[in-house]
Amino acid sequence: MNQSSSHRMRVALGIAGLLLLLVTPAAAPAAPSGYAFFYVDAFQSDYGLRESYLFDVNDRGQACGWATDLPGYSGYWWSRETDKARVPLGYPRGINNAGKIAGLDKVVDPASAEIITIPLVPGAVANPVALDINDHDFVVGYAEICFCSNSDRILQIPFVWDPAGGSRSIPVPGAKELVKINNHEVAVGIIRGGSPDGFVHDVRNGTTVRLGATLPPNQYPWTEVADINDLGVATGKHRSGDFSTFDGYVWSAATGSVLLPRLVPNQPLSVLPAAINDAGTVVGSADAGGRAYHAFLWSAAEGIRDLNTLVSGLPAGFVLDRALEINDEGLIVGDGHFGPTWSSSQAFVLIPQDIVSVPAANLGSNVRVVPNPSTGAARFEFFAGAAGRARLAVYDLRGRLVANLAPVDVPAGAAVASWDGRDASGRPAAAGTYIARIEMAGTVTTRKFAIVR
Repeated sequence: MNQSSSHRMRVALGIAGLLLLLVTPAAAPAAPSGYAFFYVDAFQSDYGLRESYLFDVNDRGQACGWATDLPGYSGYWWSRETDKARVPLGYPRGINNAGKIAGLDKVVDPASAEIITIPLVPGAVANPVALDINDHDFVVGYAEICFCSNSDRILQIPFVWDPAGGSRSIPVPGAKELVKINNHEVAVGIIRGGSPDGFVHDVRNGTTVRLGATLPPNQYPWTEVADINDLGVATGKHRSGDFSTFDGYVWSAATGSVLLPRLVPNQPLSVLPAAINDAGTVVGSADAGGRAYHAFLWSAAEGIRDLNTLVSGLPAGFVLDRALEINDEGLIVGDGHFGPTWSSSQAFVLIPQDIVSVPAANLGSNVRVVPNPSTGAARFEFFAGAAGRARLAVYDLRGRLVANLAPVDVPAGAAVASWDGRDASGRPAAAGTYIARIEMAGTVTTRKFAIVR
């Protein structure tokens, strides 16, 4: 950074805190044009009916799922560096940025080997089933209220658990499960009994928005919600006017609901979103014709695309069936099969080919960006364990350097570094998502924040 920019970093005492991640989808860069493919096999690769699944991936590129591990199944977490590693949890469903994994009635921390059992939910008779965990260790899912088959998913209640508040249900009439929760403790779930409906529920203040009313009405209403990002943008499916297919949609409080296009234009083929990241990119599964479902990717800039056409190194005959999660760097996890006929599900990871990782990136909890989102200038509050020299840089989500501020000396304790929101050329940084990287005494911490214009 030039001399006129270097003086813009000022250090003062401040208070460190937790970052609340916020991103605007409209400001996001276009989705990448290509992906590298990673196949994640079961534990017994020579077993013909083996299965493997990945359901979630965090921003460190760690994913979780389960796979055949004869005579049954084992939960595992995966990273590009270590491949699969078993975890003492049968069916993991969610992993947060600290690497903690939730599934069934457990939260497992592979780093410390700590295992927490989620208590019974008041009003339920069976152990809770966790479906997601956020960065503040809030877990959501459902718990059954009878010892029965419950095949229609009616005899259950949604729950939320966190270490301070314990297990509790939520006061949303007809709600049967919470499926995802973001880092503002805003969750999404499904109401069942009659016509299903998706809803958004703020765990902190108890407010609820039903999403069916924001979508085109039809004679046979059916709305579900699958995910919500940290800006509060949700995605899910809504029955179309032809009764037999589903439209995908994205919703926000500011804009309401917008339908996604079909994978095959002008054809009555379902689009089933599964996840949305902080850049507003949606992934899921869509009917590609002939009852063949393909994993898809949608962004406002690029529209809807078949992921099978974007991947290099795809094994011969392998079909990407479902994309189930996408992180903020664009890594995608899901499952497919070896076609053309039926075969058991096999997990995969797709990594954007244009990703350049932020050097020594390590998501930490002792950095706060204020305000977030920002209209330009931002303040980075952090904690220094001892007096020393701190270096701060700002990167975009693709790992490209935006601003590199001059090193400064900071005292021990809480400190604040200010950035005026300009890049290395002195121009205002474009709206979008960025990563603040602070290096001090050999320790590197990164935190994401957003700029809106």
